[in-house]
Amino acid sequence: MSFFRWLTSEKVLIKVVVLFLLLLLTLFSYLFGLELISNQNSFLESIRQERRHYVEQLADQIHQMAHDGAPGEALVEYLKTDIQVSGSRWVFLSIGNTVVFAKNQSTTESLGALSYWYRFHDHILEQPDALMEYTSFDHGYKTYRVGLVSSRYAAISEGNVPRHNLFLILATGSTFMLLVSLFLGTAVTLNRIRKKHHTLQQELVEKNKQIQALLAKAILLQEETCEPEEEEYQSVVYDAELIRSFLRKSDDPGLRPICLLGICFIMGRKYYSKDEIFSYIDPVKDLLSPRHLLAEAARGKFVAILYRTDFQEAEELRLRIKAVWDHKPAVEGLQMGMGIIKIDEAKETAEEAYDRFLFELSKACGSGTLIRKQGDS
Repeated sequence: MSFFRWLTSEKVLIKVVVLFLLLLLTLFSYLFGLELISNQNSFLESIRQERRHYVEQLADQIHQMAHDGAPGEALVEYLKTDIQVSGSRWVFLSIGNTVVFAKNQSTTESLGALSYWYRFHDHILEQPDALMEYTSFDHGYKTYRVGLVSSRYAAISEGNVPRHNLFLILATGSTFMLLVSLFLGTAVTLNRIRKKHHTLQQELVEKNKQIQALLAKAILLQEETCEPEEEEYQSVVYDAELIRSFLRKSDDPGLRPICLLGICFIMGRKYYSKDEIFSYIDPVKDLLSPRHLLAEAARGKFVAILYRTDFQEAEELRLRIKAVWDHKPAVEGLQMGMGIIKIDEAKETAEEAYDRFLFELSKACGSGTLIRKQGDS
């Protein structure tokens, strides 16, 4: 298992992929080079085959002329005047063991010792760029040899073989460069995504630690008993800013589902003391579990954050609070109401849902939608 983990690690995988690409490039380059050489040799073979036919036709013409009684000088004159030559392609003629014509008159006169057929033959074959095709026939107790010498490089160039090879090399090289660029781009992108994911994971872990610490602090605060009654309320009912800090750190999946329970009081023109208002919050406080946090969003408006609580459980809590309120003595002129929403994390954050809920709660309380008077059914 340790070997498998080592083999599948990111650094090892990158090295394996790079090594595989290099081996693939090396193998492909080798096979590609062999194919180019094979293609060039096939082209040269076709050129040589074509020139063999030409030499055979020329030899037939020379043979016919010799059969008709033309002397050697007439054969040479025919080659001089009727056969076109160039610097890269020329003909020769030997009668017996003597080369009587090679390319042109000046070249023939300068042959010297090379006018002996076998030396001339070996000399041509020693030239790396020379292609020689010849054929022979016997006439009058002598052997006639008619041949054609051409340049290998000139033949390849005339067939556009170098241009073709260059085009294939450029096209193949561009393809490999594109593949390498795509590989490098993919590797860089994956590395950035991995770093970003690692950073987000660290932030999530840090936020989870913070929210766990805040929840632990909230539980401790609920368990503490303060002497003044005002401080007791503040120890279990948080202010708006503190509750927002809880909401900003509520993206831990372990805290879901999350519901918001809103409570509003409308006091009209009469002034109600904090004790009178909190006398209706005390039952709420007693019914909440340690995973529930209660906050005073504004005067007369309270919101409970219900962690790990689905809508049905939140509705049961609302009904229990209502049942307690129904048994309390009515406070003249005081109206109250409650509302519940479940936060959809796919559509909005907890803090965005909180702000929307406060707006809807205030609007509903103002219009009397969620309000009931004490003593009403």
